Amino acid sequence: MSDVTKIVDTYLAMWNETDPARRAEYIDRAWARDGYYVDPQLEAEGRAALNDMVTTVQARFPGHRFRRISGIDKSSRRASLCLGARGPRRLDSGGRHRRRRARC
Repeated sequence: MSDVTKIVDTYLAMWNETDPARRAEYIDRAWARDGYYVDPQLEAEGRAALNDMVTTVQARFPGHRFRRISGIDKSSRRASLCLGARGPRRLDSGGRHRRRRARC
């Protein structure tokens, strides 16, 4: 497994982890201290803000889990992949995701 794959899988584990302390461990492994997250609906700068953002998303979409549904396209300093999200009602969604920007 490549380093990029490990980072992406750790990133997805961060989104799926409901315990903020354990989630912080995933964030520490997958994110730079000054890393930031930006998509059309969310933004967070720094690890603590990212943890808070995930808590907010999980409260809004309880029981949803993310998973990789494609390989990882690595180019320059970015990685892109397709994600699937499954909630308690078994509704699926998938989209193109970039660590700095999400796009469907």
